[in-house]
Amino acid sequence: MPEITDLLRQEHDEALTLADRLCREEEDAKARREIFHQLKDALTLHSRAEEAAVYEALKGCKDDDEAVKMGHEGYVEHSLVDYLFEKLTRSSATTSPSWSAHAMVLKELLEHHVEEEQGEAFDLLEKHFDAAAREKMAQAFLVAKDSAASSAKSSRSAA
Repeated sequence: MPEITDLLRQEHDEALTLADRLCREEEDAKARREIFHQLKDALTLHSRAEEAAVYEALKGCKDDDEAVKMGHEGYVEHSLVDYLFEKLTRSSATTSPSWSAHAMVLKELLEHHVEEEQGEAFDLLEKHFDAAAREKMAQAFLVAKDSAASSAKSSRSAA
């Protein structure tokens, strides 16, 4: 089982690639909408799993104010991504300048979040959790991601 940082790094790379494609695809509304839904679906599952497996663990490091703060900050940044996803979902004008601006801000927020997380948060994970604990976090992350995917499917079926 890989460690949590390996899983997160891989998913971050995939999300950044999709965000870049989203911003570069400005002419084809259908293609842009498809890329957007791929990004939204992947990042929503990633975010909920990361919150459960990583941010809660960091918030539990009561002897390290920086770790606790980083756990809380992760939630805030995820809520901003969720807000932008909701705003972009409500608009059908995917080739408009406004939609493009929101997509660019989303991409920039993701870039900032990933840079900070793969720096500061990963350092804190290594400081407070040994390799075995980080492997358990990876398992918890995958379980939480599967659970979030099942919940999302149930919600879509009920709607």
